[in-house]
Amino acid sequence: MIADSDIGVDIEKIDCCKRYELIVKKFFSKNEKEYVRQKANTNESFFEVWTKKEAYVKYLGMGIDKNFKNQDVFMIDNNIHIVTFIENNYVLSYYCKQCVYKK
Repeated sequence: MIADSDIGVDIEKIDCCKRYELIVKKFFSKNEKEYVRQKANTNESFFEVWTKKEAYVKYLGMGIDKNFKNQDVFMIDNNIHIVTFIENNYVLSYYCKQCVYKK
């Protein structure tokens, strides 16, 4: 069990795809774009941010819409309610408002 309350979860397989640039441009905040650009493994960092965004909006019961870009995952609750695991070419993130994690 992860939590006794509502959570949002997303899991993605890390792969190479040229459309990431378009997705980053269309859906990532300035802060998130900078984070992806600064990382050595841009595919991994892309999926880290993407799964965090997906987990958060799933928690809210929303989908990808015009406000998706405004949901900066590094600013949501100081990023203390979002947990990400990266292993075996998969990225899993979940958001739990009732949970607090120490980094």
